Amino acid sequence: MDDLRTYIASGEDSLIPPLAQLERMVERYPWFTTARILRSRAAGIADPIVAISLTGKPLPKVYMRGVAASEVGATMEIIDAFLRRIKT
Repeated sequence: MDDLRTYIASGEDSLIPPLAQLERMVERYPWFTTARILRSRAAGIADPIVAISLTGKPLPKVYMRGVAASEVGATMEIIDAFLRRIKT
């Protein structure tokens, strides 16, 4: 669990707990969605339980890979432009 806390606190993809540890967490706590999502990212495959909870929508790309800072910045610019537009 300490590895998971470290990852959550940092957000660094390189600190995702090992796949075997995530497998044990999901086996012991099947309702633990965060562990399921991280296991999916570590294994490179979608978790069917998480997929179902997304109400049949396609999985977002961010679910399976890290997001570059440039993508986040571009997204924030789009949101800022939208908010400026609705304020006027």
